[in-house]
Amino acid sequence: MTNLAITLNEMDNHQEAIELHRRALEAREKTLGPEHPETLQSVSHLAVALHGRGDLSEALALQRRALEARERHLGPQHPSSQKSLERIVSILGDMINKEEAPGEIVELCCELVTSRVTTFGPEHQHAMSCIGDLALRIFNMENHEAKAVKLYRQIVASQERCLGPSHVDTLRTMTDLAITLNDMDNHQEAIELHRRALEAREKTLGPEHPETLQSVSHLAVALHGRGDLSEALALQRRALEARERHLGPQHPSTQRSLQRIENLLGDMINKELEVPGEIVELCRRLLCASL
Repeated sequence: MTNLAITLNEMDNHQEAIELHRRALEAREKTLGPEHPETLQSVSHLAVALHGRGDLSEALALQRRALEARERHLGPQHPSSQKSLERIVSILGDMINKEEAPGEIVELCCELVTSRVTTFGPEHQHAMSCIGDLALRIFNMENHEAKAVKLYRQIVASQERCLGPSHVDTLRTMTDLAITLNDMDNHQEAIELHRRALEAREKTLGPEHPETLQSVSHLAVALHGRGDLSEALALQRRALEARERHLGPQHPSTQRSLQRIENLLGDMINKELEVPGEIVELCRRLLCASL
């Protein structure tokens, strides 16, 4: 019955899947008890089907029940516990996207993560990635930027411990944290994190890898925000020229670099700073090429 319900749910027949999962759950609770592994499996599968149908509140309550029971009996690092946590994170993300997330839901996000992220190991990369996505969604909510930063910090610390400071996933989350901080006008810490990411990517990926150039450009944006226009211009020029060589002048990344250089030049002119003639000429040439 459970396998049939799972199959129906995967075919988007959520209603019949929910009915079958409820029957299986009720029977297992009576015969096996409320916290038997197969009962908790039914709890989680029912929650997945409810999630598919859009019943997010009931799905969340059921996945929390499964998570808490599995952590008691199996431990927080068991794959079943981690699967429940990932499913909760997915539900919370959808609640935020659908603007069905009041303040207490955001608090729940933070509570769930802060109490569990320190238990993660190298095998939990997917869970950490899911939580990073959730942090981004929380940041996009009004008045919750500080909570997003807190989540990012915990994920970075966990990834540095589990994966190493130069691991590709660690550097991506570190970059997301730095971008978030820069958007909150904390340019100094953003610059420090972008420099760390850039140095690591230059060593592990090379000076012109796309992710290295991403770090170059993000660092330049943070420096621009702090008012360090000359260094920001030099970095954006480096990103622009490398992207032009590898991607061509009309690629969106190349055009983004060009736009950032134009913004920098505008600020330098407004502040009556000296603008190198070759930079102005480069902008003209690339702008003409993009028309």
